[in-house]
Amino acid sequence: MAFDDEWSRIRTETTTTRLDHPDAQRLTAVMTRLHRLLTLTGPGGLTDAQVAALCGVAKPDREEFTAWLGALNDQLRKATA
Repeated sequence: MAFDDEWSRIRTETTTTRLDHPDAQRLTAVMTRLHRLLTLTGPGGLTDAQVAALCGVAKPDREEFTAWLGALNDQLRKATA
């Protein structure tokens, strides 16, 4: 299942959960670091095996996951500005 499809499913199947501002800011910091690790090449970045473990699938679409994470992080950062 594509990450965008999964995100849509989660949004429609769950109730709204309140995320306090400090928690949202902390989450954006974590997501920013994760996004950076996904885009780094070489020994400083995440390996394909690590990305697979994060995504919970054997062969994740790294580019899609990276783009999804970046877009979600941008939305959350704007919401907490």
